[in-house]
Amino acid sequence: MPCAWATAKLVTLHDLSIMKEDNEPSSGDSLFSDESAAGPVEPKYRVAEGADGHSHGHVLEETFDDDGTVPGNGMFVSGYYDGCCSGDDFGGDMVMDRLRSKPKPVAAMFVHAGAGFHSHTNEEYHLEACRRAAQLGMAKMNAGGSAVDAVVEATKCLEDNTITNAGVGSNLCLDGTVECDATVVDHNGRSGAVGACSHVRYPVMLAEKILIESYKVLALRRISPILLVGEGARQYAKEHGIKVVDNEEMVTINARDRWEKWTEELRKATGSPRHSAPSGMHMPGRFDHSAALLTGTFNEGQPDSPRNGIGASSTSNNRTEAAVPTRQRQSMTPETQGAQVCSVSTGSPPAKRIRVMEPTLVTSSLNTPVTPTRTSHTTGDQLDRAQASQDMKPEDEIYDTVGVIAIDYQGRIAAASSSGGIGMKHRGRVGPAALVGIGTAVIPADEGDKSGTTVAAVTSGTGEHMATSMAAYKCAERLYLSTVRGRDGSDVPLDSEAKILTSFIDHDFMAHPGVRNQESRPAIGIMAVKKTSRGYYFTFGHNTESFAVASFASTEKEPRCTMSRVPETRHGRHRPVAGGLKISI
Repeated sequence: MPCAWATAKLVTLHDLSIMKEDNEPSSGDSLFSDESAAGPVEPKYRVAEGADGHSHGHVLEETFDDDGTVPGNGMFVSGYYDGCCSGDDFGGDMVMDRLRSKPKPVAAMFVHAGAGFHSHTNEEYHLEACRRAAQLGMAKMNAGGSAVDAVVEATKCLEDNTITNAGVGSNLCLDGTVECDATVVDHNGRSGAVGACSHVRYPVMLAEKILIESYKVLALRRISPILLVGEGARQYAKEHGIKVVDNEEMVTINARDRWEKWTEELRKATGSPRHSAPSGMHMPGRFDHSAALLTGTFNEGQPDSPRNGIGASSTSNNRTEAAVPTRQRQSMTPETQGAQVCSVSTGSPPAKRIRVMEPTLVTSSLNTPVTPTRTSHTTGDQLDRAQASQDMKPEDEIYDTVGVIAIDYQGRIAAASSSGGIGMKHRGRVGPAALVGIGTAVIPADEGDKSGTTVAAVTSGTGEHMATSMAAYKCAERLYLSTVRGRDGSDVPLDSEAKILTSFIDHDFMAHPGVRNQESRPAIGIMAVKKTSRGYYFTFGHNTESFAVASFASTEKEPRCTMSRVPETRHGRHRPVAGGLKISI
């Protein structure tokens, strides 16, 4: 058949027909339908007239191969199909198949390792923990796993890493036992959680099991639990095949080191008898390094702080020598706008930067100094920070939980948190990592919302303050509705995720009546993801000195790892900083 120039009328890709040249439409027709009210806008195929009088089909670039070629006789150049083909099939059905093809789904992982102060000495370990967790979560989804599977896998990695206050190496209770909290929330907002859970190797796995079982109907129309605590949680783990271990397997040398120090300081402060060492804990010589003891008895996540040159062991009570990852030079760049960003490299390509900004929508300052000069007399499980650290220089002061958010290839979102709780707590204390809406929250997509908007948020900070302000849910709600708190308490629209986050910290958290008059310092770090039809909006903010976060999209080769830091000149003021990025889909 003789070659003929292809022509087409402006129709949807589902009803594309080929016409004769004498029916050729005029140039410049829109690529999109004006009938947007009838449903989602569909891409169109248009005909543009060339200088030679022939028509050249304008097609969507993303439907073609990387080299610009199109099945048939032509070449894709500058957005146009320039060539000739059969007048019967316009180059064959393959062209239409490519035009009809949908963009490849995008999965994403987001991880934080706690908000507080991360020493420069141990920065590499915290960022490496985030990087590894993000990679394992992504690998789970690449293998067909769901968002819930991914957040559980990533959180298990963090629980296994003794530098975090989650799982192995967590802070100890007064009597030297380890009790952990964890939550998993799926895309429907359904949750499973455990609190004050002892002897469970991976608390997040038990939380996941509770979530899964909550979808099942029990005999006699009983309702499945979504939160179990204490001995009930441990017994549930045994019944459902979740690994249960001796307490000694959960205790690391540094955790024991902190417990001994706190026990001695508490004895001096209260005149209490000396506590004996927890069962199963070895008593070698104490580490001669600066331990992070300032905030561990007030806040959730005092992590292990390894000596210089000593890596963070995954599972052993005894530390082993490990190579320190190569640390990149810390620098200020124009895009950071006031906050310092550091990355870590471990032999793979350098981690990409996540934009960090100092928002302008800040109307109040956080004037509490890093180390309080006030000294109070305490009893029970609370020990004054200043008294506990008179002879010790802090290395890491990490607050609260570790947290993970994931979006899978089906577009479903999920979130998880895990924590070992505050140091020297009473047995049975339940922290924010076990409480939905406080440490972890998901606002599901509305069935009538064509954009499919959904938000997940995980928090890190002083747990009791976050519980008072319902931090995770309130933050997620602000992002979902794109509002901030006005002067009279009303909701004011604002189209900036970073500014919404800093406004939340200032006005919904710090200015909350139940928080602002507290004696202890209100500290918080937030990591949130807003998923819409336009992309994934990853945002984080904190009023602490630093916040370790990472993001990893399936379109990227390596996670982006960032240590967000408040500039040195602003220490003591604690105005919130925020940052983030958009992942296009």
